[in-house]
Amino acid sequence: MVTARVATSFLLVVCLAMPLAACGGGGGGRAPAAGKIAFQSDRDGNLEIYVMNADGSGLTRLTDNPADDFWPAWSPDGSRIAFHSERDGNRDIYVMNADGSNQTRITDTPAVEGGAAWSPDGSRIAFHAESDGIRDIYVMNADGSGLTRLTDSPADDDEPAWSPDGTRILFHSERDDTTGEIYVMNADGSGQTNLTNNPAYDGAAAWSPDGSRIAFTSDRGGSSEMDLQIYVMNADGSGQTSLTNNPAYDVDPVWSPDGGRIAFHFTHDGSHETYVMNADGSGQTNLTNNPADDFWSAWSPDGTCIAFGSLRDGNWEIYVVNVDGSGLTRLTDNPADDFWPAWSP
Repeated sequence: MVTARVATSFLLVVCLAMPLAACGGGGGGRAPAAGKIAFQSDRDGNLEIYVMNADGSGLTRLTDNPADDFWPAWSPDGSRIAFHSERDGNRDIYVMNADGSNQTRITDTPAVEGGAAWSPDGSRIAFHAESDGIRDIYVMNADGSGLTRLTDSPADDDEPAWSPDGTRILFHSERDDTTGEIYVMNADGSGQTNLTNNPAYDGAAAWSPDGSRIAFTSDRGGSSEMDLQIYVMNADGSGQTSLTNNPAYDVDPVWSPDGGRIAFHFTHDGSHETYVMNADGSGQTNLTNNPADDFWSAWSPDGTCIAFGSLRDGNWEIYVVNVDGSGLTRLTDNPADDFWPAWSP
């Protein structure tokens, strides 16, 4: 089976085995980027969720549990954070206030949950649950009530992503072949439709902010499953077009808040770099340009900066950089691993 999360899953497995100048403050003349950055760190012996200001100040530990807490995801209004935890012996989804208070378990099943995704209005959370080796998509209210199974396939369905208007959900499915396709369905699970319909791997789908386009990763144009490139298509699956054509692989597209650009990860000779390009594929620019791995891109709310994780210091640290590649700033400085940044809205 071709794994649907080629680069991200690899780096997460590897990882599980100091405030400076603010982004935009050096040379660009802009005010420091706003908001907060949540991330996960094992600096206290196991994975916990932390938050800091966008300039690296105000570092605060939000979770404090002997089990692992990881994968923070901000609610659309920035008031809450969903995360995954193994504190009750099984991977479940929890929600807490942005200051770490009121940590509440909202799934309680023997299945293993992942991929928590907030609906645009913050009222619901979609996720996948794995039981008997098969993943399916579920949705629930943000307090855990109203749990509803949306897919029921003999193969894996995962990677749920809400449309900006909250009416549809993208997901990755292996129901048609073991490489996987990108599907869309209505938010109630009806109308499940294969958008990509290609024998190659298609996954890591991301809606444009206006909901008219979908960026995704595919190996359809390559000679091997590791020859991955970024593609874009219309929301109905038409107009599938390659945006990148590089000799290695390009994965994990992330749209800028205004929809004008796409960040992605380029890998060549074993090194991962963070790139940005215009939404039509032009202007591809290496923002990190370092022989060590740089991964996990998160846009600032104003679209001027990107936070990312980097191994350039020998361990994972959180950095931020302007979208033109200037103003590179290290935000964390700890001998443990700090990674998976998530920028508040």
